[in-house]
Parts: sequence; structure tokens; C-alpha cells
Amino acid sequence: MIGCYSTFFSGTETAAAARFIKEQRLPDKKTAIGVLDELAALDLKDTLQKINIPTLIVHGEKDDVCPLGAGRFLHDNIKGSRLSVIEGAGHMPFYTRPEEFNRILEGFLSDAG
Repeated sequence: MIGCYSTFFSGTETAAAARFIKEQRLPDKKTAIGVLDELAALDLKDTLQKINIPTLIVHGEKDDVCPLGAGRFLHDNIKGSRLSVIEGAGHMPFYTRPEEFNRILEGFLSDAG
């Protein structure tokens, strides 16, 4: 299971990956597979165009779990959304790059407010 979590991080985020794996209580394999199966079957594409509130999409450039193309798809299909890409970040930029993530979030909230 630990190997699975390593895919959350880019090659430059090894320290964050080790810290995450040490800090987190990892689910058992059966539970994790069940959740992943549900996510794989879930299709919410038709609901994206119904979103009519300010929307921020923050995506790691090196995300191997949910590739950047998915973030671009969300941005293209949510009217008025903002896409911010964090260079070099993997799947969890809020964890690996909290200062940059928070700066992006604060800017978005300031503009939306």
C-alpha cells in the first residue's frame, strides 16, 4: 500500500512523501481498493456546466494520479473557473507546497470577495 501513496508525489517531493507515509494512518488494502473502484465508476462530467460559483482548480504539474489534462478539462467545463498549476508538484500540492498553495487560495478568495 505504501507504494501506491508514493504516486501522490513527484520525484522532487521525496521528503514530503516520506513524511506523509509516516504521519498518516493508511487504510487496509480492501478498503482502499473499494474506494478506488467507486471513484473509477463515478462520472460527474455532466454536472460541471451546472456549476455557477467562483471555482478554483489547483493542480500539480507532475500529478500522476490525476494528470494535468484532467484539471484542464475541469477548467474548460466550469464557466469562469480559475486553473492554477503548481510547477513540479504532484497530486497533493496543498501538502507539499503549502505556502504556494495558500498564496494561490488567498488570491482567489480576495478576488472572489
